[in-house]
Amino acid sequence: FEVTADPGITVDDDPAPALINGATAVKVWLSGGTAGRVYAVTNHIETSAGRTDDRTLMIRVQER
Repeated sequence: FEVTADPGITVDDDPAPALINGATAVKVWLSGGTAGRVYAVTNHIETSAGRTDDRTLMIRVQER
């Protein structure tokens, strides 16, 4: 799998597979961004059968 993000927000380290509620998921840490802006973060996977899929989340950055 590969995780990419819009310019301005950073994918930290290498994304890692994680087991959540019995299902395989991808855990990724993000940093940066500008407060109030929305960024697209996309996870691209390829299955063992050669199929591919992309899932995109929209992330709104807020001040903490």
